[in-house]
Amino acid sequence: MAFSIQKRWEIIFLHLHKLGPKLSFKAIAKELHCSLDTVRKWIHRYQETGDVQDQSGRGLKRKTSEIEDTKIIATAKRLRTGSLADISTILNKQGTSISLTTIQRQLNEQGFYKLLPLQKPLLTDTHRINRLKWAKAHKNNNWTNVIFTDETSFSQFSKPKKVWRQKGEIIKVPTVKHSMKVHVYGCFSEKGFGKIHCFTNNLNGELLCSIYKHTLVPSAITFFGKGKNKWILQEDNDPKHRSIKAQKWKAQNQIKNLPWPSQSPDLNPIENVWSVLKANVDNYKPNSVKELIYVIKKEWKKLDSSFAKNLVISMKNCVSLLLSNEGDHILY
Repeated sequence: MAFSIQKRWEIIFLHLHKLGPKLSFKAIAKELHCSLDTVRKWIHRYQETGDVQDQSGRGLKRKTSEIEDTKIIATAKRLRTGSLADISTILNKQGTSISLTTIQRQLNEQGFYKLLPLQKPLLTDTHRINRLKWAKAHKNNNWTNVIFTDETSFSQFSKPKKVWRQKGEIIKVPTVKHSMKVHVYGCFSEKGFGKIHCFTNNLNGELLCSIYKHTLVPSAITFFGKGKNKWILQEDNDPKHRSIKAQKWKAQNQIKNLPWPSQSPDLNPIENVWSVLKANVDNYKPNSVKELIYVIKKEWKKLDSSFAKNLVISMKNCVSLLLSNEGDHILY
């Protein structure tokens, strides 16, 4: 079976991209469920040619006409969440019989892949200005003493559907909320991944202070020792982080906050951690909240410290990209 263009680019990202986790050949093979030879092949191809497309003059001759290619693309655009079989059914009704493999190949050749819809917070002019000011102020920042934090949610069922879209194209799809949900607070630094806290009730100031005490601080001690002012806390501007209780607790415990611009999850490297963790957790089918929490903790412990270090190193480039984009969204 041919290895898709999308999978080939995943290999390049996981091993070579400056914002990627820099995984080993073996780790990539395990992550993508492919052989070591496959990983080596496409990395070597990219290093030699700068691309992972099939070389010209090789492979089978084109089986579809330009008109049929146009029909495939048009149908995929109408059936954004449709499967290859759905697209084939529509084409058959139109009198065009094309195999699923050929449909996928033609979509990939035209830059269409089954990807998640892009989800970006709305940026106003004020947001962009403040993000740009932040980037200018932190372009020479020392990120090695920062502890990055965030909260996210895991659900057994509510997974966004993948849609046919080109890279950079924005497609929105409705999502359905379900009752079975686990919230997770996590943290990491250049030293590695810290503790996480899983909870099912709503996060408030009191619970957040408890998480600071039992999750954040023990992690900071593991990373930097017991001395005060050896590290700085990164967290977004969620009202709970800025609540009177949270602010008071941090002041009493001499915890310093890193200034952070509003509407800026794209600047936080922990978003990459959540993406990897959720992809790994998706491989399981937990039947209860207890099982889901067990799986989350199990996969969190598997995260490699080199992944954390590379994410922190990437912050310098992240800030440079933000400067280049004049405060607008960056692809992180």
